[in-house]
Parts: sequence; structure tokens; C-alpha cells
Amino acid sequence: MPLGVLVGGMLGDVWGVRPLYFLIGFMIAGVALVGMLLPYFRFMDAEMEERKVS
Repeated sequence: MPLGVLVGGMLGDVWGVRPLYFLIGFMIAGVALVGMLLPYFRFMDAEMEERKVS
């Protein structure tokens, strides 16, 4: 966490705060999109469908 504060502080001085917020937002949205699209978590959907049927 201190390393993130150090890097964020330096990038905030170089780029500004607004591009830094966009970068963080794109990183969060990208990870969420990958999590939705990867088939790794599909077993959770199958269990929920089985519960709805029974």
C-alpha cells in the first residue's frame, strides 16, 4: 500500500489527477469485464440454476 501511494503521488504530479482517475477506473472495469467473460466462474451459475429448478 505505501508503494501504491508513492507511485500514485508521482504519477499524480506528472500526469495530473484526472488521467490517474481514468486509469484506475479503466483498470477496475477491465478486471470486472475479464471476470465476467472468463468461463472459470460459470460453475456458480450452474449451481444457482439447479437451486431454482428444485
